[in-house]
Amino acid sequence: MPFRHTAAAPSPTEGEPSPDSLSPEASLGYRGLAEPAGFLSHRTTWTSYGLAVALTGAVVVLRRWLDSYSEGIVPFAVFFPAVLVCTLFGGVGPGVLSLALAAAAATFFWLEPIGSLTLTGPSFVSLLLFVLSNAVNIYVADRLRKAHDRLRQSEARLSLSQDVGRIGIWDLDLRTGALWWSRSFHEVTGIAVTEPPSIEGVMRRIHPADHARAVQALDDARRGNDRLDIEFRFNRDDGATIWLAGRAELFRDAQGRPTRLLGINFDATPIRTAESERDRANALLRTFFESLPGAAFAKDVEGRYLLGNPIFAAAVGHTEESFAGRTDLELLADKEQARALMANDRAVMEGGKARQLEEGLLLPNGEMSYWLGVKAPFFDADGQPQGIMGISLDVTDRRKAEERLRFLADEVDHRAKNLLGVVLSLVRLTKVDDVKAFKAAVSGRIEALARAHALLAANRWQGVHVDTLLREEIAPFGRVGSERIQLAGPSVLLEPNAAQALAMAVHELAINAAMYGALSVESGCLSVAWEIEGSDALVLEWRETGGPEVAPPAAPGFGSTAIRGAIEHQLSGTFDLTWAPSGLTCRIAFPLAGNAAPGPGTADPASSGEREATRPAAAKVELAGKRVLVVEDEALIALTLVDALREMGCEVAGPASTVAAALELARADRPDLAVLDVNLAGTGSAPVAQALRSEGVPYVYCTGYAEPALQIAPELRAAMLTKPIDPAALESALRVALADAPEPCSAP
Repeated sequence: MPFRHTAAAPSPTEGEPSPDSLSPEASLGYRGLAEPAGFLSHRTTWTSYGLAVALTGAVVVLRRWLDSYSEGIVPFAVFFPAVLVCTLFGGVGPGVLSLALAAAAATFFWLEPIGSLTLTGPSFVSLLLFVLSNAVNIYVADRLRKAHDRLRQSEARLSLSQDVGRIGIWDLDLRTGALWWSRSFHEVTGIAVTEPPSIEGVMRRIHPADHARAVQALDDARRGNDRLDIEFRFNRDDGATIWLAGRAELFRDAQGRPTRLLGINFDATPIRTAESERDRANALLRTFFESLPGAAFAKDVEGRYLLGNPIFAAAVGHTEESFAGRTDLELLADKEQARALMANDRAVMEGGKARQLEEGLLLPNGEMSYWLGVKAPFFDADGQPQGIMGISLDVTDRRKAEERLRFLADEVDHRAKNLLGVVLSLVRLTKVDDVKAFKAAVSGRIEALARAHALLAANRWQGVHVDTLLREEIAPFGRVGSERIQLAGPSVLLEPNAAQALAMAVHELAINAAMYGALSVESGCLSVAWEIEGSDALVLEWRETGGPEVAPPAAPGFGSTAIRGAIEHQLSGTFDLTWAPSGLTCRIAFPLAGNAAPGPGTADPASSGEREATRPAAAKVELAGKRVLVVEDEALIALTLVDALREMGCEVAGPASTVAAALELARADRPDLAVLDVNLAGTGSAPVAQALRSEGVPYVYCTGYAEPALQIAPELRAAMLTKPIDPAALESALRVALADAPEPCSAP
């Protein structure tokens, strides 16, 4: 019968034997097992020996009483049960005591001669046989008692194990279908103790989703499957659903036929829950690991890969199945790179903490890539490094961008110095006696350079189309595409230096035509045609007709000198002028090699030369006396704007170099117009534009951006003027802005 667990067993102290090593008598003191009262239970010494004396004395009295009825009764018969009972009740000691008392009483009362301790031969033999037979009786009873003790301890331990482990034991007779289960089986399954064991009772409580599988497993065991091993959901009577695990062994008879299934059941819900949580955590970690934006990996202490995500697999050109268990030396084609990577790994493990590293990796396609990563060691329970984990981001594009930025910074510095040198040369080489003419000549040439720069910037400094360049440089002097000015030629993309040189040459030709040639009169015409000779030379012909008669100058001027220097020196080409009575003809030729940019390029639609003519209404707008707010952070450009506006008769407010200063000026005295720089020392001028628009004040932008529209919100856009400013273009833009001035509205 099972024993109940009532208290925790104390741990044996040092030097004390464990309960399993105790003698049967000592082991009965095994704590934690409540033992039910019974005949074979252990008792105190006084109780055991007292019972032996009392019982033996009672038997002597009983035997003497029997003598009153007949003297022929065997004297020793009643003493055998007494010795046996004393032994079973108290152990060997009480049994021996009972035997000694019985032997003494028999000798004194029943053996010959009665009344004397001296015995005859037959009496002595009878006494000896009595003692020996009772000795055997005591030995057997003691063995029985000890076996009972061991069985009781085994049952107690088994019951305790069932309680602690929540294990239920069952035994199924396959021949009769009879089922037995332990009391602990009720506790595990929640089946009432009053319900008799039955397969049907178990089956009807199995979750419907697992019922068919459980039936199949039991049928397989009945047909001879030597082991039953299954887990299924089980509905307890208290309403809880648990995972019940079943394990059973099959027993066969002598003929090999299945006879019994002996098994256990235990509540596997905690295990299942832990496994479910583990699987969920693993799934989440795997998903997180595989969705990382960089190459993630783990290596053991020898440098062998344990796992890697898809980005890492793509970087090394191997699937996870093929790189697992291999080192960088085995995976990578570049062995020097592999050794460097492994050396970094060892340094991280030896350092014992995470490190950030940038490492190079030759990709499977042969391209070099660069990865910025963090590597960190991981350790076992004893703090010993077991490997490293890392994640790396591909920074190849960033590195290339940094290299491009460095190149662009150098290029900007180079171009700025060259441009300043060109401007200085323009100033020094321009020979005129009149200051106003000097300013106009220098401004025009600088504006020609600016237009070329604007075209190049709009096309990301990839080059400029010849057609676009000609239209942009000739447009200030006439409507390109009209009957007077015609352009014709194939699409040719010039590289930046060639575009600047040709822009200067065309500007000088256009200035000359506007002042002395075909564009100086209404009847004059200009045609510019270009073609590619062979496959490596561009030939451009400038032909003027219908203008005044021309004659060669007495001495070369700045224009022809500048053109010849740009074409012959900068482009390694040729420049020929023909002073025909019908008009000037110029032939420019230069090789395309080194001057033509690769790729088709794109023309700037805003620079097609189709400049919007001044509206008739704008032509009537009077600027004199108008208050114009100037917002510009470059001092020299601001002074130039102020000077140009004052020449137009305007009253100037400012210039303001910050947003705060501009807003203060606008609030103090409302302007009629405004000229705004898009960027003021890194700060956008949008707040000023918003304030002006809310007051109905028209404004134009003056900027150095190639694509200023990208810097301005759509609702704040206005006319755009590109630096350096042409005073005539500024005057025209201000007239149009004032003519189209919106009504005052609320700030956007």
